[in-house]
Amino acid sequence: MSRKFYTILLIALALAAGAVLMGKYNPKRFIFYGDVMGYYIYLPSAIIYHNLQDMDKLPANAGIEQGVFDYTAFIKKYNVEAGLEHWLNQYTYAVALMELPFFLAAHLYETAAGLPANGYDDSYKLALSAGSIMYTLLGMILVYKVLRRYFRHMQALVTLILVLLGTNMFWFAFGQAGMSHIPLFFLYALLMYVTIRLHEKPGTGWFIVVGLIAGFITVMRPSDVVCLALPFLYGVSDKASLMQKLQFVKVHRYKLLMAAIFFILPAIPQMLYWKLVTGSYIYYSYGGQAFNWANPKLVEGLFSSGNGWLPYAPVMLFALTGLMFYKSLKDWKLVIVVILPVYIYIIYSWYCYNYINGFGSRPMLHLYPLLSLPLASFIQYISRKSGATKAVFAVACLLCVGAVLSLSYLQAQKKYASDNANYRFYLQMLFKTRLTYEDMLVAEMNQFQPDVKSLARLRTYAYKDFNLPLDDHYVSDPLDTAEYVYHVRDGEEYFPGKIQAVYKQSDFKDVNWIRCSGRFMIPGFSNYQPHLFVFAVQDDSNNYVYWTSCKIDNKIGVADNSCVHAGGTGLSFEHTEYDRWGEVYFFVKVPDGLNDGNIISLDIWNTGKVQFYLDDFKIGLYR
Repeated sequence: MSRKFYTILLIALALAAGAVLMGKYNPKRFIFYGDVMGYYIYLPSAIIYHNLQDMDKLPANAGIEQGVFDYTAFIKKYNVEAGLEHWLNQYTYAVALMELPFFLAAHLYETAAGLPANGYDDSYKLALSAGSIMYTLLGMILVYKVLRRYFRHMQALVTLILVLLGTNMFWFAFGQAGMSHIPLFFLYALLMYVTIRLHEKPGTGWFIVVGLIAGFITVMRPSDVVCLALPFLYGVSDKASLMQKLQFVKVHRYKLLMAAIFFILPAIPQMLYWKLVTGSYIYYSYGGQAFNWANPKLVEGLFSSGNGWLPYAPVMLFALTGLMFYKSLKDWKLVIVVILPVYIYIIYSWYCYNYINGFGSRPMLHLYPLLSLPLASFIQYISRKSGATKAVFAVACLLCVGAVLSLSYLQAQKKYASDNANYRFYLQMLFKTRLTYEDMLVAEMNQFQPDVKSLARLRTYAYKDFNLPLDDHYVSDPLDTAEYVYHVRDGEEYFPGKIQAVYKQSDFKDVNWIRCSGRFMIPGFSNYQPHLFVFAVQDDSNNYVYWTSCKIDNKIGVADNSCVHAGGTGLSFEHTEYDRWGEVYFFVKVPDGLNDGNIISLDIWNTGKVQFYLDDFKIGLYR
């Protein structure tokens, strides 16, 4: 059999292995929420419920999961605030159109099998998964075809493996199906392939296809309109090639007009939808969400541990280095050096530059077909070096792949959240498979915790046991484990019984660490808004000179090892223990720059205003 067959087979097996891995370890897989729901909802609305004008009008007896109703009600609230009469979907239809074949397969199966066929059952979730994997496969095959025009088989194959396993593409291919990024990866790869074919055989059909693909990309995510530069700049590397391209444009100007018409064509269904819902053919559906062109977050977007690009796509450092190798990129280098910085500026000018609800900087996936070229150039360069250089590169690649796979596994298990990870937590969790109590504190406080065994306890600095009732917040312990405890009631956000102590430098002469602790009991669900355990220092003008906090809800039973999940593989950030007492503690390194008279406080911020009980507040000093 041909090398091409074995290449496709190897890619398919890699995708199947990734799907099995994430299917096993991702307990909240393919849930209809957020962006996924926004893209997808067109399909059941248009095909099953015929309610495109008001997608929130769903039958209550169709077996639809509650999360769908919660989502549509949430969006409806914003529609009402915007003065809209009908339910408006802020997302465009293009992703739904690419999901359509898989949706229809699931719907036919549900109908034939006598299942609810409601558009939201497990069959439809599985269909989204299949679509994600299929578009990943097709995109990688197209990228392979492009790479083979410039590089040897093995160099192209290694490039594809590194793009899949060494970047956040792995997460979106297998861990979070239904987003726009994998379809856009495929469309960019298709645009590159068709652009080459157009220049080899510039028939009208190829111009039409290029226009359609670019138009579809732009409708899917308007910020990707930069894709138009790809066919125009392809092949331009010097003055002579620029003159040839201008001549090419002149000769084929009428075909370019056809391409422009078909570029506009994908926007027509979207405009008709906006007209149906808003009364206007053009409508900005993102409300107050906007670009801040004067203040792009370039450094944060590229390097931040909180969903930055390179920490979650480390092999792309090799791709950026590969831009230096001009000869093997002759046809594409101007395309990349123009599109890449412009695109980076655009996406990191967005108000939410870290693109929450994902793993790493998700819009960058769209450019991975283009960036595969300089990555392959770097691999080609390494292939010509000594065995020692190749070995170092191989180890570096293994570390990059290991980092992506380990963090993807942890995120699937709810033991990591790239949206708001700090660098200390990022480094601490690399290559790990479980979460510890100390890891949770580092994630929330952005401060490493000391090795308790190496510390010497000096003294207790402040303490409250709440055993002298002062008002009706002091109540008998509901679980009869203590005489009196403090009850923060529903609706009360702030805690008046906090510890406050005046800082004296003489008291902290030998102190390196401050231990903050308390015992807590939460009777029930806290509505996803945590109770925060706060340590703060204020100056004599009540300005905060230091402030840090950790969540209480997910640590009860973990700090004192009284929960079965403590220290085990089952511990995650979603861990909760209701209706039981447990200690929560954290260490704070003595802040620099404290002055006599500063006020040290140990406090609670009840962000969700949900009742809880507390006891034994304590500040201890350690060396």
